[in-house]
Amino acid sequence: MNEREGLYRALVELSPEALAVRRHGILIYVNPAAVAMFGATDASMLVGKSILQLVHPDFHSIALARLAEDTVDSSTVEMRVVRLDGTPRDVEIQSTTIPYDGESAVLSSLRDITQHKRHEVEIERLNRLYAALSRVNQAIVRVPARNDLFQSVCRILIDHGGMRMARIGWHTSETDELIDVASAGAVYPLQRIRLRGATPLEALSPAGTAFREQRAFVCNDVFDDPLALPWRDSIGGGEFQSCAAFPFRQKGVVSGVLSVYAIEADFFKDKEIALLEAAARDISFGLDNLVRADERRQAYDAAREAEAAVRVERDRAQRYLDTAEVILLALDPEGRITLVNRYACSIFGWTPEEMLGRDFIDTCVPPAIRGETRMKLATVLSGPDSSIVENAIITRGGKVRLVEWRNTLLRDGNGRLIGTLSSGTDLTHRNESNEALRAAEERWLVVSEELDAR
Repeated sequence: MNEREGLYRALVELSPEALAVRRHGILIYVNPAAVAMFGATDASMLVGKSILQLVHPDFHSIALARLAEDTVDSSTVEMRVVRLDGTPRDVEIQSTTIPYDGESAVLSSLRDITQHKRHEVEIERLNRLYAALSRVNQAIVRVPARNDLFQSVCRILIDHGGMRMARIGWHTSETDELIDVASAGAVYPLQRIRLRGATPLEALSPAGTAFREQRAFVCNDVFDDPLALPWRDSIGGGEFQSCAAFPFRQKGVVSGVLSVYAIEADFFKDKEIALLEAAARDISFGLDNLVRADERRQAYDAAREAEAAVRVERDRAQRYLDTAEVILLALDPEGRITLVNRYACSIFGWTPEEMLGRDFIDTCVPPAIRGETRMKLATVLSGPDSSIVENAIITRGGKVRLVEWRNTLLRDGNGRLIGTLSSGTDLTHRNESNEALRAAEERWLVVSEELDAR
């Protein structure tokens, strides 16, 4: 070996990059970094092996294509190899042709990208969860019913969050149970978890623990975690390797649990847990919104019923007012007409629609006494709750009539004055009769005096 070859050999041996030389698909040299990569203790454990023995079966077709006649494609290719202990590793491989021991061979450099690939998978998983959380928020705004919202959340976590199964259990206070009301993904019987008098399976189950302790429960290795032994078989018979449960609230009280399941071990890391806790908080927010919307609907319906009842009573009172042979009139504190019955309208000569909202004194009092009448109205409004006054009115046709008013002050629930209610008696005919009687009496006196003089 000349000096230059020795230098090259030293560089290869000391390189931190895994290097391997193959000929006809058989390894004929590996450097110490390659020995470490494949979990060997000595190069002899690898030299002489077929490349296919160290390539994961899923990648045999790619390896065979590159091994064909030892042709070399200088482009970089990703592949999965298998260490001697069976552990898979993702590697990035780049190859070139070199002379080795007087014959042509292929030198390949292998860079372990397993951690990089894991990071990519983690980023993709988080992106899916972010997208799922966004869709959950949209469902909270869009879906108007509780169980429909629960079903939408479960479906979103399956379709966009990478979960294998999602369930939502709702607490029923009557039986003190968590009962599944929504699910998506893998199909298993819906659960009923007793919280009072629970069996060990129920008490230690993910949903039962999350509800009872009011915190997230996470198990990232269902098969090997001894705490999972009581309930392991109840969540899928070995299909799931990770599960988590997140309590949510309605009006501040824990009311249900979101449970999610994954087929991969160690699925629920810190960021995944944080996003799913955010989803549980969003569910709580959505439930509170639904409660508030229901309360608003109930208040609206109650107001409509109360309004209808008031309308019925008002119509009944109006019918009574319209049949009463007395003038009935309500004024606000400014003297505007707020209520008038048909009899009053027949006296004044106006329709109810024409009178309502108009100033009573400007409309129904002779101009000559309007100032005096305003003073009387001010006295009524500032005086005792009931009073009696007389004053003249003028009809639409210009006829003046005398009315006796019995006034009652109207007040709201806080005692604030809101107007007057007055019943009026038309004294015109009575006064005309009195005048006629006095005239008759005067004529009789005249006649009597004439008779006495004779």
